[in-house]
Amino acid sequence: MITSGEKKDIGSPYRNMTEEEEERLQEIINKIYYHFISDVAENRNMEISDIEEIANGDIYLGSEAVENGLVDKLGNLNDATLAAAELAGIEGEPRVKYLYHEPTFYDLFAEGATHIGYGIGKAFIEVSNGQDKEIKI
Repeated sequence: MITSGEKKDIGSPYRNMTEEEEERLQEIINKIYYHFISDVAENRNMEISDIEEIANGDIYLGSEAVENGLVDKLGNLNDATLAAAELAGIEGEPRVKYLYHEPTFYDLFAEGATHIGYGIGKAFIEVSNGQDKEIKI
């Protein structure tokens, strides 16, 4: 690997991670997890230990999320619109205004660059896995 810095290729699929790199990434994941469960516990008025029991990466149905105290109630877009209108003190039938974002040159360039980068990365992975004899770009 040729990089512009000692840690620039951490997690690269082209080499094994060192023990120090694995420890650093695990430390980062642990900190992110702790911030997440702390925020959930604070905003749901729950104990961190209660959140730790359910914050295991599982997928919850809406009804299960209610049972676990992760959401207040279930509803659809209309229900959410009416609740937001009530919280905002809007009287009468609330109207939803959908905003359209006209893409800028930068947006178009970034989207194109992402697709090009994906194609190049995929080609390199295919070559490294022996799936193809040449890089097709």
